[in-house]
Amino acid sequence: MRLESGQPSVAIANEGGRFQLLAPQGAPAVAMSDEGWAKFAADLNARLDGLDKENRQLASVEESQYWELRHRLGREFIQSLPPIALPEATAGEAANHSIDQFINARLTANKKEPNRLVNDLAFLRRLSLDCRGTAPTRDEIAQFLKAAPSERRMQAIARLLKDEGWADNWVGYWQDVLAENPGLVKPTLNNT
Repeated sequence: MRLESGQPSVAIANEGGRFQLLAPQGAPAVAMSDEGWAKFAADLNARLDGLDKENRQLASVEESQYWELRHRLGREFIQSLPPIALPEATAGEAANHSIDQFINARLTANKKEPNRLVNDLAFLRRLSLDCRGTAPTRDEIAQFLKAAPSERRMQAIARLLKDEGWADNWVGYWQDVLAENPGLVKPTLNNT
């Protein structure tokens, strides 16, 4: 069932009719034309994709069970830990998220001033470089500026985290972090 041209085939035609590939009884006939072959190839690819998906699912059952167990054990462990105390809000400092309270508490303890917020365009540039390693395009800047000022940063974050460039940009980092390379962090066997 190779799809390259020039391969031998067995076809049959009634007198005056078009040739059709000889097929098992009950199988749909394949007309020997560009349209017939295109339909046959598309149907074959769909059938093979379905078989591939089915076989992958069967092969992954054991792996899925393992990771479900690991995730359950991880959740149980986290729930067994005492809750982390949220620091008091620092007077005069913005806290848009609970993580800000931790940052503000650390800054206050170290007698440091927080950096000023950057303007929207600097934020978009930094976000784009951090997420996918490239500067925003003109169209992305225009789209960003069309959004309401109170919404534009969150919309840009959501959009860039869904961008495939995010994975492309971070794969090198995660390969280094997760690589089974004993010399990467410590020169001992199986340290990762």
